[in-house]
Amino acid sequence: MSAPAHRTSREVGFQHCDPAGIVFYPRYFEMLEEIITAWITELADAGTEAALLRERREAPRITNLECRFARPTLLGDVIDFEIDVVEAGAERVRLAYRVVRDGDERIAGEVGLGWYRFDPHPRATELPPTLHARLRERGNEQ
Repeated sequence: MSAPAHRTSREVGFQHCDPAGIVFYPRYFEMLEEIITAWITELADAGTEAALLRERREAPRITNLECRFARPTLLGDVIDFEIDVVEAGAERVRLAYRVVRDGDERIAGEVGLGWYRFDPHPRATELPPTLHARLRERGNEQ
């Protein structure tokens, strides 16, 4: 199995869990969006999401999300978020993700991303050329 295009780890904190100490499922999505946004912003040479919005008035946004839950994750677990580029079009990106603990899959699915310009209202636009090229380089398509 090849290495994912992007991988990062997080420790599950109290704020991620329900009273039983199990990750409350919407928290996975919050962590996933944070990780994807930071990675895409880095690939776009924008520094931070705040800088991207302030200076360019644009940012990536999740347009659809699919998820399969395999096993629960507990308070204190260190989980790895593995992200692969499935498809990188001029206006849309499709990513596959897995969340694993010690190689054991917890959740997995796909995320659709669009690139939006805020002037003043959000509207879909093409990905910046550098970002598009970098995503294609990391992708599974040839």
